[in-house]
Amino acid sequence: MSGGSRWGETKIERWMSESVSLAIFTARIEMAKDEDACLAAVIELAQWYGWRLIHIRPARTSQGWRTPVQGDGVGFPDIFAIRRTTKQRFSAEMKFGKNVASAEQTKWLSDMEACGIPAFTWWPESIDEIKDVLKNGAN
Repeated sequence: MSGGSRWGETKIERWMSESVSLAIFTARIEMAKDEDACLAAVIELAQWYGWRLIHIRPARTSQGWRTPVQGDGVGFPDIFAIRRTTKQRFSAEMKFGKNVASAEQTKWLSDMEACGIPAFTWWPESIDEIKDVLKNGAN
């Protein structure tokens, strides 16, 4: 590279960076042993694609695991994301193995869809949809 250019500024470099990031993401999902590992990979790829997101983690207390929320927080999806540059948003619930969304999670996802916010339930097998949504957004 000459003229003081930095890695990632040319079209081929951006494509190569994306290809490498997607390959790493795919490998991490395929090798994941639990939902937390899948979720971490999805969050990192989402941020790589410019999404700003939130994931509310439970905390261990003297009374067991708790997620401190007020209002109707029970069942809130694992990910709520926005991308200002494209004015897009989505929510997603991550699952692993034979896990399914709870009634509360299903209600949140349904309510978000009803309000025009694309909502997904993703398993590792959803890898193609995950990559597409993170790159292109959801309609």
